[in-house]
Amino acid sequence: MNFQFNSFAELINMNGHGSYVWASYGITLVVIIGLILYSRGQRGSLLKQINTQQARQTQRQRQK
Repeated sequence: MNFQFNSFAELINMNGHGSYVWASYGITLVVIIGLILYSRGQRGSLLKQINTQQARQTQRQRQK
């Protein structure tokens, strides 16, 4: 197997393009983590709304 780079430093530098490549990876990782956290927050909010609606519906049924 032939490696593209001879050392770890060359891998990080990527012939002068390393800052762009690693910044792209970093930005992508931050966006994915942000989407996961946002989705979890939305899910929690939705579950609270559903529980509130079910509680109101149960109270209405008991009042009848």
